[in-house]
Amino acid sequence: TKNGAEASVEDQISSEAKKTDFGQIIYDSRKALLGVLCLLLLGLGLFSFMKTQSGEEAEKSQMMVYEFQEAHMENLKSKKISASDFIAKIKEVDSKIDNSSRLMPVVNEAFKSMKENKDLDSVKNLLKYYWDRTRDNSYVSQIVGANLMAIYDETEDYANGIKVVEELVSSKDSILPSYFYLNLGRFHQKLKNAEKAKANYMHLIDKYPETEEAKIAKVLVYQVK
Repeated sequence: TKNGAEASVEDQISSEAKKTDFGQIIYDSRKALLGVLCLLLLGLGLFSFMKTQSGEEAEKSQMMVYEFQEAHMENLKSKKISASDFIAKIKEVDSKIDNSSRLMPVVNEAFKSMKENKDLDSVKNLLKYYWDRTRDNSYVSQIVGANLMAIYDETEDYANGIKVVEELVSSKDSILPSYFYLNLGRFHQKLKNAEKAKANYMHLIDKYPETEEAKIAKVLVYQVK
């Protein structure tokens, strides 16, 4: 028997389902949480990384990143440099530093600027490149992958979104598995892959039953056709 609080939450979800798209509900309810969590994980990941990095090469790399940010970030924001040129310059400095993870604050700031300008193609190009370059740092890779997943969702590129989410849920350090499985189910549902959509929703419900995502999945699974 459901307690009052749980029944209330499910009633609210059912009510919302009648008037709006679940993708928007998920986006609105999770963007703040993802932002805070990503910042915390970014701090932990970079702190752990920096503790193991020292010496002349590390200091030189950090200085190169700082100089790059000072020289080009404001130009990107003011559109004195195109997003494609900025990405080319990121690739150039990335080839010269000791570890791509050092560029995370720069990539994060550039991502926000490009998204504010609604340049989603450039956002995809930046995140796809950086995601590939940070495979050796699980924390950074998860953050970048989560953002890439959200961009694919926003641009309705669900096939590529599925590829990203499948890698995110397979990671031993998956940061928000319930959130990722919900989106994996949604993406399959958008593509009319009914069996895979149901399978992911049921996995979420069975493995993470107390999460808000599981409550949403309980409604969505009955809408799969």
